[in-house]
Amino acid sequence: MQAQAMMRARVVEEILATEKSYIKSLDNLQKEFIVNVKSGNWLKKEEFEAVFSNIEQLLAYHHEFLKILETKIFNWSPKSTIGKEFLLKTDFLDKYEPYLINYSTSALSLELLCIKFPSLALVLTGFEKSSTQSYKITDVLIMPVQRIPRYIMLLNQLQKFTLPATAEHRILEAAGRKIQQSLERINSKINLESIIKLEEIINIRNSIVESSEENFPVNLKRALVKEGPLLIQKINNPEKKKLVSKKVYFFLMSDYLVFCTEAKQSKKDKKRIKISLPPRETEYDIVDSGPKSFLEEISFLRKKEFALKWKKEEWIFECKTE
Repeated sequence: MQAQAMMRARVVEEILATEKSYIKSLDNLQKEFIVNVKSGNWLKKEEFEAVFSNIEQLLAYHHEFLKILETKIFNWSPKSTIGKEFLLKTDFLDKYEPYLINYSTSALSLELLCIKFPSLALVLTGFEKSSTQSYKITDVLIMPVQRIPRYIMLLNQLQKFTLPATAEHRILEAAGRKIQQSLERINSKINLESIIKLEEIINIRNSIVESSEENFPVNLKRALVKEGPLLIQKINNPEKKKLVSKKVYFFLMSDYLVFCTEAKQSKKDKKRIKISLPPRETEYDIVDSGPKSFLEEISFLRKKEFALKWKKEEWIFECKTE
């Protein structure tokens, strides 16, 4: 009995210690990075949320929950209980849904935004070199992902060292089951395809030399539709139907079209932007035939061809890849 009580006390101490450590890390993130990001006024609301989601809201909830834990654990004794606090005071864990759904792309979004805003990259470097914390930004962003599973593990341990015949044992079991079900419900909504799309765009940027905000602006909602080597054919003389051909490499995205040529005197497989068509202010819908309303129209003619129609002329691009 005495050994079991000691083990329960150790688990409770770990619950409190990890809660304090978690809050301290998020506090550092908020005070030393998020505040500076906001004061820089670089990011739009949707760009900020693409990186941080509702992490500030979660931090506020945990400050309140820490007060509950400290009150309950103060002067802990073998007869003390904590099950009801986790069963009745953790509904706020449902608020993790937007953060957990967004997490898979948060670091990639930050990487792209640092390209778009060099000043943001400098603030990030300063944060990661800060003397008050030793984490990389990715180490902090993953902490909310780890917190709920940590609760479940600690509650299972606490239940293990609690007498089965007691009400506390049943309450701990119910609390652990409730939190587990909440986590499973959130995880079922996570779409990993979003991270693949962002990785594709980052890889494209890395394959192009001298890409910039002017010729290839960052858009976190961008998706790759098709890419490959092309033979551009333009009818110079409509009466004689004389064709002029040119080989390029193209990237067709949901809101952007880029033609590239092989970059000379550079690393293998590097490309240089030749022509880039800037996006409109509105987003473009992906349909079966490709994006619509890009300039006038982009439509796939056959599996290996598509046409780009301008206001005054029409170009035919023959795709050499599947």
